[in-house]
Amino acid sequence: MEQNRQVSHPYPYFSEGGMPMTFTEITELTESGQKTTEEKLMLLRKIRANLMDELHCKQQVVDQVDYMIYELKMEQKKNETGGS
Repeated sequence: MEQNRQVSHPYPYFSEGGMPMTFTEITELTESGQKTTEEKLMLLRKIRANLMDELHCKQQVVDQVDYMIYELKMEQKKNETGGS
């Protein structure tokens, strides 16, 4: 069951999403007094931009797979109707 899964922060999937840093590390950086608010925002924006780049790459792969599925379905339909 799910009882063994302990969530130590409010964003349980943050570190599971391929983040370069753990949520705790990012939180420590953004809550630390060593960085200005602007530096913290820049860090989070950079992380977000990297995630969006990864998302776009994955979307391109999904689009290619979808097109391959479409081609196979069209080939199947063509063969079923006896077209050449």
